[in-house]
Amino acid sequence: MYGRQYPNSGQMKTLLSDIDKRIEKWLEPYEVEVEDEEIQEDEPSAKKKVIRRNRLTGGSVRALSAVATQIALDNVTVSHYALRVISRMVESLKDMKEKRDIIDKVYTKLCKQHNSDYNQLWLQNITYTQDKKQKDSPYTMRLCKLVMGNMDEPLWNNNWLKPELVKKMPYQSIVNKDTLKKVTPVIVFRETRAYYEALAELVLCDEAYVNPIRFKKIKK
Repeated sequence: MYGRQYPNSGQMKTLLSDIDKRIEKWLEPYEVEVEDEEIQEDEPSAKKKVIRRNRLTGGSVRALSAVATQIALDNVTVSHYALRVISRMVESLKDMKEKRDIIDKVYTKLCKQHNSDYNQLWLQNITYTQDKKQKDSPYTMRLCKLVMGNMDEPLWNNNWLKPELVKKMPYQSIVNKDTLKKVTPVIVFRETRAYYEALAELVLCDEAYVNPIRFKKIKK
């Protein structure tokens, strides 16, 4: 309701980020102690730690993903925040068929519309690993096709360029292959973090002109 009343507001990012952090915290593995019946009770090693992990149920993920998808539809500028929440919930599921079914429904809702390029870019982050294994990708955006190694269609209209320039166009260098190797089904805002780190460094550099002693302390 809030997203429809105040579409694309900055508060939506805050709310979705808060939900994502709560889910991430709840899904963290935790330790429990269990007694070993074969060991005497008076021995200090009678208990051992076992690592367990919380998981969301398929029905809950399906329902919450539907809500997050609707938020993405109503709030285009924060759709990637909604997709990050979806990616974390879906990845917590054990059943691969259930995972794929939910993502397919999210894709149908968000990407089979006009001007869906932005959502396709973010959804590919979630499905890239699986798409690569299956050697199949549903995305129609040219950048998404380029990520999968499809060079059939040029990214831009190059008719105004000389043929020799078009042939030497370094399309492959556009995709960072090292980054692709690190892609996980859970969306991570690497670009945003890099932006804030660069901004913080810029602020510190500006401060160095005024107070170089404080700058050294912060830098350390």
